[in-house]
Amino acid sequence: MLPLVTERYYERQGLLPVPTRRASGYRSYDVVFGAAIAVSVGSFAHDPKTAMQPMAGTSVGSMQLHRIMTKKMAMPTTGNVDKDFAAMMSIHHQMAIDMVDVLDKYGSNPELKALGAKMKAAQTEEIKQLAAYK
Repeated sequence: MLPLVTERYYERQGLLPVPTRRASGYRSYDVVFGAAIAVSVGSFAHDPKTAMQPMAGTSVGSMQLHRIMTKKMAMPTTGNVDKDFAAMMSIHHQMAIDMVDVLDKYGSNPELKALGAKMKAAQTEEIKQLAAYK
């Protein structure tokens, strides 16, 4: 278990997903959140001053990509498959766009960045198209 101050620090840095809240206001930690702590934090020091030091074999950019991929899609379903598909695909596409932004910031391969730019443009357009079905 992480010390509370370290956990809050990771949340503020965007390295851990912020957990949902119960009606009482208390944080609700679920299996997804627990897995995010185990994988994203790994062998980080429990000292917030050294928490931004990536664990061996990874980087801040890689950790941000992982955080995007493990975001909890906290969305109630409507029972309408068409609407749910449009809403969930919009979230999925936004996650891809967020990943391209991380690639632009931390990546070094110009060909991959160019591919990412094309993907971002296409998925931005698809999000606009999906909005009509939500």
